[in-house]
Order: sequence, then C-alpha cells, then structure tokens
Amino acid sequence: MITTLTLNPCIDHTIEIGGLEIGGTNRIKKVKKNVGGKGINVCTALTQLGYETAGLIFSYEREAVPLAEHLTARGSGCRAISVPGELRTNIKVFDTVSREMTEFNESGCPVPESAAEEMLSLIKEQLPETEILVVTGSVPPGVPADFYRRAITLAKKVGVMTILDADGELFREGLKAKPTMIKPNLGELQRYLGKTLNSEQEIIDAAEELVRSGIEYVCVSVGADGAYLVCRDGAYHTKGAQIEVKGVQGAGDSLVAGFSIGLLEQKCPGEMLKLAVACADGSLIHEGTEMCTKMDVDRLIGEIKLRSIEKS
Repeated sequence: MITTLTLNPCIDHTIEIGGLEIGGTNRIKKVKKNVGGKGINVCTALTQLGYETAGLIFSYEREAVPLAEHLTARGSGCRAISVPGELRTNIKVFDTVSREMTEFNESGCPVPESAAEEMLSLIKEQLPETEILVVTGSVPPGVPADFYRRAITLAKKVGVMTILDADGELFREGLKAKPTMIKPNLGELQRYLGKTLNSEQEIIDAAEELVRSGIEYVCVSVGADGAYLVCRDGAYHTKGAQIEVKGVQGAGDSLVAGFSIGLLEQKCPGEMLKLAVACADGSLIHEGTEMCTKMDVDRLIGEIKLRSIEKS
C-alpha cells in the first residue's frame, strides 16, 4: 500500500483567463473547483491507476466538502485527525494564452501543537500496512518545521520507502532524514541551495551531490522542459510527450504518483522516469486539478523519449 500525508488540504478554485492583464479588468472564461492538497491528489491519481492507497489527513471541523468522504468515494482508504477551523481555499489563475498558472494560496487555519503529535502516532500505526510513505505539501501553522523529518525517520526505522515533495524549511529538515526519493522543482531546489542553476550540467551536479549525501533518487522537475532523474546508476532526462496543456495544477502530484509506482514495482530508473512523466502529462491534458487516468498513461507513455546523460 502507498500512504500519503495531507496536513493542509484545500479547495482549489481554478479560474481561466484569456490573457491576464495585471491592474486591468479580466473576463473569466471558465471556473472549476476541486478538492485539493498534494497528498490527496497523489491518492486520487494512484487509485485511478489501480493501486491501493491510504490518505492520512487533517480534517477540519468546518469543511465545505468532507475530505474523508471524498477519498473513500474514489476508492482510497482514509484516516483523519480532527482539527478546529475551516478548509482553506486556493485561487489558481490559468492564463490560456501564456499557458502559465498564477497561484494565491492561503496558509491554512492554525492547528494545536497536539495535532502534530497525534498525526505522528497515526503514521506509526499505519506503517505496518505501508510500503511507500509519500510526505508532501505544505503544513498549517502549528505544525513544526521538523515534522516531515520525524515522519520519514519513523518510516525508515521499519524499512518503509519514502518520497519527499516539499519546499523551504520542511524540505531542508526532511532532507536530514535521507528519504528514498525527493522531487523538488527547479525553483525549490534553487531556494534550498541559495543560488541559481543556469545549465543542465549545474542541475545534474546539484542532484548528484544530494545522491552522494545518501538520497537514492533525486528528481528535478523543470516545467515545460520536463524532468531529470539522478541516482547512483546515472542521470536521465525527458521532455515528455507532445500534448496540449489544459491545466498545470496537479501535474507534480501525478509525477509523484508515477514515481511511487516505479519504486513499488522496482522499475529501473529510466522506466521509472518515463512512467512518472507520462502520469504528469496525463494530468496536464485535463483542466483544473484533475489527475491522470490509466487510459491517459497507457496512451502517452509510448510517446515519451528518454535521454541518458553522460556524467561529466
């Protein structure tokens, strides 16, 4: 089973604009609302691909959409810690001309310090049934920056593989536990390093340094330029399939879902990257926060060209 964490769930309110005018009047072409949260998105993608999942979540007392019901209705298991407050709303503005997404994300309602400890206990209970733990997304105020490090450490003690997809201090602290895989995008990696990476070789060098530190797989997603995967066996890149992008929200979570399957099925690194990018592309062809489906992945994976990169 693949278990995911979602401590800061949300409603994604995606608005389509045909050419965003900053400071001007913009006419909305389309509006779409989806239950969101990176771990929930990963669960949704995996269940649509036919894999057994469980989502561990903070469930807010005032939820416009009951999160547990949302997950179970889609075939995922769910275990929740109830916390006060209400579900946050994130505004996503997708410009259909530039194909760019501008996001306005709420921080989330604060949770009591005890909630984080309860969630760690719940993770520990879930680990005997778990093969991969996906630690992803932001956390609400009240959850300490070392939470993901502690969760990964718990998983490693019982031999559970882990994937970390986070930013800022959550990412920096999580790295200390040496997860099996990390998936920063280029901006997140640059913020961690405190410098700009100006070439492919600089990206590869930075990823190789993280592999040498004890992380088995480092994926760096680079938007329209695809993704890199670096491990002890080598470095790989793909730009993905030729597709019409209809929505970018959720593509990174589908990418993580694909890597989860790759680890679960012990695929070789190149095949793992192809599968993960096919999953990401399968999300990009849908509007709003829509995850890939098995039909999407089966159709797209044959179109993905993989490139092996020679080490310098």
